[in-house]
Amino acid sequence: MHMRSLRWSFALLLLLAGSLTAAETGPQVTARHGQSLRGTLHGMPVLVLRGTHRERGEAYGFLAARDILNLMEQAFIPLLGLKARDAQAWDKYADIQKKFVWPERYKQALEGMFEGIRLALPDPAQRRLPSLGREVTLRDLYFLNCIYDIKSYSCSSFAAWGSMTADGETLIGRNFDGPKVGTFDYGRLFLLIAEAPAEKDCKATLDIRSFGYLGATTVMNEDGVFASIHEANDRRGYRTEGWTPRILCFRNAIETARAGHAVEDMTAELRRLPVRVGSIVLAGGPARGPGSAGVLEWDGGALDQGVTVRLADEASPEFIACANHFVRRPCLAVGDDTKRRYQCQLDPLARCRADGRKVDVESAKKQLAGAEALGEAFTLFSVVAQPKQRRLHLAISPKTDVSASKGAWFEVKWDDVFGMK
Repeated sequence: MHMRSLRWSFALLLLLAGSLTAAETGPQVTARHGQSLRGTLHGMPVLVLRGTHRERGEAYGFLAARDILNLMEQAFIPLLGLKARDAQAWDKYADIQKKFVWPERYKQALEGMFEGIRLALPDPAQRRLPSLGREVTLRDLYFLNCIYDIKSYSCSSFAAWGSMTADGETLIGRNFDGPKVGTFDYGRLFLLIAEAPAEKDCKATLDIRSFGYLGATTVMNEDGVFASIHEANDRRGYRTEGWTPRILCFRNAIETARAGHAVEDMTAELRRLPVRVGSIVLAGGPARGPGSAGVLEWDGGALDQGVTVRLADEASPEFIACANHFVRRPCLAVGDDTKRRYQCQLDPLARCRADGRKVDVESAKKQLAGAEALGEAFTLFSVVAQPKQRRLHLAISPKTDVSASKGAWFEVKWDDVFGMK
């Protein structure tokens, strides 16, 4: 073969290799159940769940059965500090789920999830949790969805808009920080879940979630409204029972939020449901101007009907930030790391405003890296949201104790996920 032919052949191989790489990172469907499907995007697991609450729950359980059991076994049983095969200790913890009020939609979804797991793993031995010495139960799935009301997570977020961003549109950054649990591969902890409810009163959502959860922590809805929930260091409860798991309350709220009305819509919904512990929500949407984004300080107490809204002020007219402490509501002592992460989100924005620089996706990534968790926690994932474009930029921790900022960033477009068929 002539040298020129060899060069052309080599060039063609490189081109084909590049095409294969692009295809592998694009949306890929790997399994189906009813109207729903499982796939990958940039190597990350994706579930697209369609139908009623019950149907989506069953598809979730069927398509992710092994992942749900692995997560419980390798991450959440150790997270509670339980000894091997100590089912009694787990069951004692799990009794707390009896004190919660579960809206009917979530009962339907959890029953569907349990049935989906049984369909996917018909042999009881396949459904066994070795640490508990028994197979998974519906009660375990209820308890899993209470974890966020029991264990604390230290996260932080910011939003900027108007003259702070190049196009005037809202830009939001979020670090999800959590505890270190053994040597669990955190790259297998999260997935993207797109939900297209048959129920007309629920907006479609796209969120970054752990296997087995129904609620949300970091989520965008079909209107482009993006919201993130954070632990509040003030964990005083105002009720001894009758709560709704807060990640379920949060899901209800994002499903109601309209572009241009994100803060008011989510505030109204969060005030409606009682919670066990305090939380902080940052919400923002594609609308421009005052109220583009806000922080909701939420604990279910009597003050401000349970939610105090914090908007941008004269010192920071077009940006806002939050970590794990209340600024407007009464608050217990604020820890040093909370103060540090809060200032690491706020100070770069103040410097941009003073210098006349614009906040963009790349500067947001650097800001999130500077605000990563240290010490007993670390940043499990970071996300930059562009609500107007319904686009997320996501980085996942590559392994335990390594911040998400050390992982590779990739882009997630709403239409790419919901377009999977």
